[in-house]
Amino acid sequence: MKRKINIAITGLQAMDNPEPGMSLSRCLKNNPNYTLSGLSYSLYCTGNFSHSFDDIFLVPYPWDSPEQWLSRIGDIHKKKPIDVLIPSLDSEIVLFSSLESQLRDMGIKMYL
Repeated sequence: MKRKINIAITGLQAMDNPEPGMSLSRCLKNNPNYTLSGLSYSLYCTGNFSHSFDDIFLVPYPWDSPEQWLSRIGDIHKKKPIDVLIPSLDSEIVLFSSLESQLRDMGIKMYL
């Protein structure tokens, strides 16, 4: 049986100023070819308690060092391979743009 495509999504907060990651997960959740991994910046993020994700992983904030972020993504990728990464926050664009080639070398495609 072919492995499902694992899509990792950021931006899981869904309170007063909702982030788009939750909406993305709801759009993708019912596709039987996908598994969804939430990348959360906080233990208390509302998306951590959603049924939209198969797994939730804590990650450093986007303003932390790119090396920290890349190291954490590498750890996650070893546990559950990430096929596609969808950063959903404006504050992540600079970070993910700078990491694109390293992520590609790890086999992770990015959808910006």
